[in-house]
Amino acid sequence: MSYGSYWGRATKRETRRFFERAYQRTNLAAWDARWHALTAQARLFFLEVVKGPAKQRTPYSQPPSVSAARFPPHVLEELTAAGFVEVQAAGSRAFTDRVIARDELYDFAARVRTARRLHLLAADQPSELSRYVDHVFFGGPLAEALFGVLRKAGITDVARLEDVLKHYVLNHRWPGWVARALNAPLAERILDVVRKAEGPLPLVELLNRIEGSKPDEVRSVVDQLVAHLVLVEDLHPETRDIMIGFLPAVREGLTRASQPRERPPLLVCERPKEIGPDGSVIVNDLRGVLLEVASEPPQLRQDKALFQKEFERFQAALEPLAAWLLNALKWSDESRLSQALAWARALELVKEVAEGKQTRLHLTPKGHRWLASDLDEQYSRIYDRLRSPPARHDVYSPHHGLFLAGLDPFSNLGPGDMRFLGEHVTVLRAGKGTRSRYYFDAKPEDYQALRTHLDRALAQLKPGVFYRLDRVEAHLVFGEHNPLNTGLAPDQVAVFLGHRPVPALEEQREEAGQYVLDAFVRRRLIPLGCVRAAIDDQGRLCIARSRRLDAYFGREVAEADLAPSADVTARVVVQPDFSVIVIGPNPAPAAELAPFCERTGRGASQGAVVLKITRESVVKAVSHGLKPAEIAARLRRHASNEVPANVLREVQDWSNWVRQVTAATMTVLRCPDRDAADRVMAVLKRQAERVNETLVAIDPKKLTAAERNKLRSQGIIVERNLQAQEEGPKKRRRR
Repeated sequence: MSYGSYWGRATKRETRRFFERAYQRTNLAAWDARWHALTAQARLFFLEVVKGPAKQRTPYSQPPSVSAARFPPHVLEELTAAGFVEVQAAGSRAFTDRVIARDELYDFAARVRTARRLHLLAADQPSELSRYVDHVFFGGPLAEALFGVLRKAGITDVARLEDVLKHYVLNHRWPGWVARALNAPLAERILDVVRKAEGPLPLVELLNRIEGSKPDEVRSVVDQLVAHLVLVEDLHPETRDIMIGFLPAVREGLTRASQPRERPPLLVCERPKEIGPDGSVIVNDLRGVLLEVASEPPQLRQDKALFQKEFERFQAALEPLAAWLLNALKWSDESRLSQALAWARALELVKEVAEGKQTRLHLTPKGHRWLASDLDEQYSRIYDRLRSPPARHDVYSPHHGLFLAGLDPFSNLGPGDMRFLGEHVTVLRAGKGTRSRYYFDAKPEDYQALRTHLDRALAQLKPGVFYRLDRVEAHLVFGEHNPLNTGLAPDQVAVFLGHRPVPALEEQREEAGQYVLDAFVRRRLIPLGCVRAAIDDQGRLCIARSRRLDAYFGREVAEADLAPSADVTARVVVQPDFSVIVIGPNPAPAAELAPFCERTGRGASQGAVVLKITRESVVKAVSHGLKPAEIAARLRRHASNEVPANVLREVQDWSNWVRQVTAATMTVLRCPDRDAADRVMAVLKRQAERVNETLVAIDPKKLTAAERNKLRSQGIIVERNLQAQEEGPKKRRRR
């Protein structure tokens, strides 16, 4: 107990319980009875017109007051008779009487005004539970009280008050847990009365509905239930009577729990309004980006990003996607290119190569092989990478930021199975005895168990049939079918979403299961072509299972079952106007022709790719090391028709027209006459080059002391350029 000094007098600091931060509840019962006896009009004037009372007032301070003229006489008389206000007579005729709230009314006034402002029992208004808790409760002691209830209910893996409020206090099981934790016989009887009521009850009536119990005893237990957030108070919107009941979310949960549950059926979308592309958007984007890299390696900025002109060129290579699909995937046109480049780096298909002061992005040998392979091989290489078991050191890899975005490499979270699922979820068997298991205890067999049950759940979808995604999620995670429980009872597995444990409660496991499934579909299955997306007439997302989903989970799929089939040979048509049309799903011809062609059409999908042969593109290819003979050979090898003679002739002429010159640093010997230059060449022979009659050039490294002595023996003395010697130190100093 602490004491302080106030105006020269020792004052005792009041001790409050954890639920009495804003007001105390000790003497509220008597005021509740008086409030209940007031008319609705008197209550309204007290709430809206009367000011105060002040929480603490010095002996010399004036209390808050309002003019008596603002009250109808009968209302003022009623409030005064009930003891809520008192009238202070005016000192003269120049002033009016003042109405003052009584000081002992502070706790009651603060309580009813808080209830009116936060409307906790109004189901048609947003929940104000967090504001209520912050205002009325002391956070630390409240957390201890709520954690104690959870421990008695067998839940020990919660560490934050926010999680308790969100996942437990709003749960329909919370009233029963608190009643058992309080070990008060009256608690169950009070809750039973509140359950049977159609809605909130007047507080005064509730105290008199418990037969065989005294109202003050009932009030004491009600205060404990209010303190543990089982019951909350509000004012009736019309009568302003003090009402008490369950939070709307709890009452709704109790109603649902009292009714038999039925598994939501799958809902087929017979006529989708719009259908997304058949195949992987990621693979198409990646192929388009790599074709552009093969065509002309882009220059990179210092931060390894593309320059704006390169960004525009690469973005034009991506096929346009419908706005609804971008919204469903939470992508943008700008982020698609960045994502495709990130996939290329993560899969080690490109590398950064320094070319003098510039840095360019080139294909790696692995990138060349991937681009030249057929579609099924391209898909399988990506799927294999994502299926590989996660390792803790993955979070340190600079190429895996795409798969592990948002994870802190210095935390104990580890990579989880985010690379395969697109969301950090960990499921493992619950620990035996007193030791609890956590996400960092997960092993490869735990990840595989969740994959297996997700695979079994998705197997209920018929290939090629569109289902509404929200109904798919609700159907697959219902009750004992929830893949997060991996076929076990909820209390036999520990589930973690990131750091947060998901309690072994059916509704919360289902909520977490829907979240994981939604992330899996939007971040992996749709972008990787495992399911096809569509929308119905109301814009709701629908999905249809593809046979590539089997391949994603590691099962062998016959080539005939994949659409389009990978064995379809691409057709290449070379036209006299130098355009090259690649028709068909096999990207190998486009990959070999792209280095000496320009792209004229957008995208790199499974349809047609239109290329154009120009002199600039041929010169660029030769400058990047492609041999002239190889250019003509590739045209002949891939063309389905006879290459037009004019195209072949021009390509050969452009290729042979290119000449490569070498830049080198040479030392020039300036001779006074032709005879001196002849003697220099006679001594240096093939080490030197004759520029003209009096100039001889030689590599500075070859003009050694021995060569200088040979020249001296022939009467040639090599003098140093004194001006260059003087300028050299000056330049070095400026640097």
